[in-house]
Amino acid sequence: MAEPKLRRGWVMPRCTMRSRFFFLGLVCLTSLFLGQLNAAEKRAITEKDLFDFVWIADPQIAPDGSRVAFVRVTVNEKKLGYDTSIWTVAMDGTEQPHRLTNGNHDSSPRWSPDG
Repeated sequence: MAEPKLRRGWVMPRCTMRSRFFFLGLVCLTSLFLGQLNAAEKRAITEKDLFDFVWIADPQIAPDGSRVAFVRVTVNEKKLGYDTSIWTVAMDGTEQPHRLTNGNHDSSPRWSPDG
């Protein structure tokens, strides 16, 4: 009877598409942020800097995996709340993100089952 072979070394855990997109988005946002830091004079972050932050929320991957829709969140002009709009971008990175909605409080993008 043959002994079972042991796997040695690190084995990459299985990742879902959602976790892969989250990681990709985190890497992109971090690199953009670090790029802006290098271009500007280095200084400590202040509470006023938070008004300039832009982030994404509620990413939704298309059923065919080719695109992702997400909510872009910014602080409004009066600095009293947030403006949200729905954007989309190709998953392969071949195009710039583009805005799908023009409202100030759009949220919850969803794909139809057939894309």
